[in-house]
Amino acid sequence: MPHGKAREAPTSCRVGTIAGLVLAIMFAAAAARPVFAQPAAEELPRRIQQAIQDGVEFIKGKQNADGSWAEMAGQPCGVTSLCTLALLYAGVPPEDPVIQKALRYLRNYSAEEIDATYSVALQTMVFCRASPERDRAAILDNVRWFEKTQVKEPPHAGGWSYPGLVPDNSNSQFALLALYEAERTGVPVSPETWRLAAGYWERMQNPDGSWGYRAGHPGTGSMTCAGLASLIIARKMVLPPTARVEGNSIDCCRPAADEDDAVRRGLAWLASRYSVSVNPGVGEEWLLYYLYALERVGRLSALRFIG
Repeated sequence: MPHGKAREAPTSCRVGTIAGLVLAIMFAAAAARPVFAQPAAEELPRRIQQAIQDGVEFIKGKQNADGSWAEMAGQPCGVTSLCTLALLYAGVPPEDPVIQKALRYLRNYSAEEIDATYSVALQTMVFCRASPERDRAAILDNVRWFEKTQVKEPPHAGGWSYPGLVPDNSNSQFALLALYEAERTGVPVSPETWRLAAGYWERMQNPDGSWGYRAGHPGTGSMTCAGLASLIIARKMVLPPTARVEGNSIDCCRPAADEDDAVRRGLAWLASRYSVSVNPGVGEEWLLYYLYALERVGRLSALRFIG
C-alpha cells in the first residue's frame, strides 16, 4: 500500500503479492479479450487462465486452519480479506469451503476492532461480493465506521488516513471503493460523506491533472488512477442524475462539464505516460497496485481505451 510503513511477515508479503497478482491478471484478461481472435494471440487466453488458476491454487494452499492468511502488522484481517477478494474475483464461488472458512474468520472482527482503513475496506468488499444479505449488518457497521473516521475539518476534509496521520490518497481511495460497493448492495451512505469526499478529491488534483500520494506530491500512475476512480465515484453519488429523454431515446450517464474537465485532465496525464509494465512516475514500485487501480478507472469511467 503506497508509502505505508507497516512491516510485513515474509509469508504475508508473498501471499499478498500473489493475491494482488491474481487481481491484476484477472483485469488484464478482461482488457485483453477484444484481441483474442487475432491468430498471434490464440495462446494468450489459455496462458492467462492458467496463471489465474495457479494463483488460486497457491492462495488456497496458504490458508490457515482458522480460515485466515498470515496477516500484515497493523492491518488485521487485511491479507485475509485481500486473498478472499482475489479468489472471488477469480471465479471461486462463495460456497467454496475456502471462502466459507475465510468468511467465518472475518465475521469475528468488527470495524472498531480492526481500526485500519485498508483492512475495513477490503473486509467490506468481501462481504458485499460474497454475502451481502447474510452480512448486511456488518456492512452497515463498516459504513458507519467510515463515516465516523472520515476527516471533517479543513484542509484535509473528506479523506481517510492511518490512525493519527494526515489523510492520504491511497487510504482514501480504498474507503471510497468500499463505500461504493456498500451502496450497490443497498446499504446507504451519508450524503455528507460523499460530498466531503468529492471536495477532497477535487482539491487533491495537481495542476497538471495528476494526483500524488498527498496534496502537492508529484503525480504517479497509481495515485492518478486512484484519483480518477474516486472522483468518478464521489461525483456520481453527489451530482443529480443526468439521464433524460430525447425524442425516442434515453440519453444517460453524461458527465457534468466540471466533472468532464477534471476527469479529462487526469486521463490526459495518464494517457501521455501510459504503461502496464511500470507505474508511471515511480517505475516498478507498487506496480500491481497501479494495475488494479487502472482497471478501476476503466470500469468506472466506462472507457474501453485510455489514450
